[in-house]
Amino acid sequence: MMTSGNLFPLLLYVSFLCAGCFVSSSYARQGDALRVFMKLKATGAVNTSDGILNSILPDFNPKLIPQDGSKDRDKILQLPGQPPNLNINQYGGYITVNQTAGRALYYYFVEADSNKETKPVLLWFNGGPGCSSLGFGAFEELGPFLIRKDGLIQNPYSWNKLGSILFLESPAGVGFSYSNTTSDYTSTGDQRTAQDAYTFLINWLERFPEYKNREFYITGESYAGHYVPELAYTILQQNNKGGTFINLKGISIGNPGIHQIDDVGLDSVGGSRAQFEFLWRHNLIPNDEWETIQRTCDFNIPAPNRTEECQIAIVLNYLRSTENTDSYNIYNPMCYEDNTNLTSGPVLGTGDPCAHRNIVEYLNCPDVVEALHAKITRFDEGFQTRHGIIGQWDKWQGCRDVFLWEWLDSPISILPIIQHLLAHGTQVLVFSGDLDGVIPYTCTRDSIKRLQLVEHNKWHLWGNKEISGSLVVYEGNLTFATVRGAGHEVPLYQPRRALELLQSFIEGTRIPRAKINEDLSDLEINQTIIDYD
Repeated sequence: MMTSGNLFPLLLYVSFLCAGCFVSSSYARQGDALRVFMKLKATGAVNTSDGILNSILPDFNPKLIPQDGSKDRDKILQLPGQPPNLNINQYGGYITVNQTAGRALYYYFVEADSNKETKPVLLWFNGGPGCSSLGFGAFEELGPFLIRKDGLIQNPYSWNKLGSILFLESPAGVGFSYSNTTSDYTSTGDQRTAQDAYTFLINWLERFPEYKNREFYITGESYAGHYVPELAYTILQQNNKGGTFINLKGISIGNPGIHQIDDVGLDSVGGSRAQFEFLWRHNLIPNDEWETIQRTCDFNIPAPNRTEECQIAIVLNYLRSTENTDSYNIYNPMCYEDNTNLTSGPVLGTGDPCAHRNIVEYLNCPDVVEALHAKITRFDEGFQTRHGIIGQWDKWQGCRDVFLWEWLDSPISILPIIQHLLAHGTQVLVFSGDLDGVIPYTCTRDSIKRLQLVEHNKWHLWGNKEISGSLVVYEGNLTFATVRGAGHEVPLYQPRRALELLQSFIEGTRIPRAKINEDLSDLEINQTIIDYD
């Protein structure tokens, strides 16, 4: 019979096995990367800081750097496979963020489809760390074009209806971004990523000066739950010093990793209570085993110190659910090697689990790379790192796993940064697809509870003629929303609902509430209760 002591190695092995089966592939997805990274943090391979803001994000002195590119040269006239007769202003190019190292970040910029002179700028990050904002954000989720097997299609729910969107490949080494100093790929972390992103912004604004002082929002998902608040903090820090003024109005983060203990558990091995609650709520754990987990598992102590009954329940239910579902969307079909028919399915909101194959193929086409004014990030095999040798890079990849193994710093919690942003008047929208098994909505709900904010508008359902999700508005400008039927990448699975939610956030309008239309006056029920006010 296994004891608690010898169950722990199994827990550790299972944790890496289930989280990491796709990451070394060029088809890796950001949620896979995030889960492996969280496990690695538990081993002590990453500096997790102490929660003090000055140590998480120390002050620095950014510089304006002479650039080789220009706005005119960065203008993209037509992308291969682009639908004809579409009047869209799009740009792609590089901004050098460190002249000595030769470190440059690639951007893809799409101007608003109307009133571009007045609408805000939205900066978008994907997560990982190490995953592409161009491949996933722009061409899979919320950009004007979506990649399909036979070319590009127009996205009727593109976020450039709300403003001009700036997609940033960050940090250097991700997507088309690069450095001429190979060691940069093994010596980055949250701090440098925030500093490089800020340096990018102030230099990008020199190339696009008409957007100086424009209302500015930072958005993203997954590990961008770190990137977005950290960059927002850096902007406030630099604005306060009298640097280049960036008119930051708010941030929006989807299915974000913001507090490790809630996201993956105390030691990233034994899971968190909220993870198993999510599985139980979706009928992936039977009632009796959920009761066993609640009764026997103390999630406030490390996994190897828990009871044997608890560890067995955790291992069995974790394996049973994660091996047989697509964690990005637990109701979605999984992608198998022979699963090719899904890529020709319905156009929008399908959440095709094999779609990343089309993205990799498209963004490695030489004519596409040329049209984007990009270059493939390359280096020869054999660069020695702390954890082994990096293989050869000779093509665009959705995620690069070197950042998982070599990432230098990543705070356990982003909540102190969010508190700082709220205290300085920055609006915060946190939203979760309610079918995401990577960072379930239950985990994010528990993280937000830790902020101990007062509810301004209590929990209610939102949606126009149908339930689109739930929403709570807290005093201090934080909103937490769920999106019904969406997975880890909300704009991919529920594009219309994602657009409606962000539109309400940016325009400051009240999102429609799902209401009871029946007359319940005979039951003497107060209408205020019915409307959740």
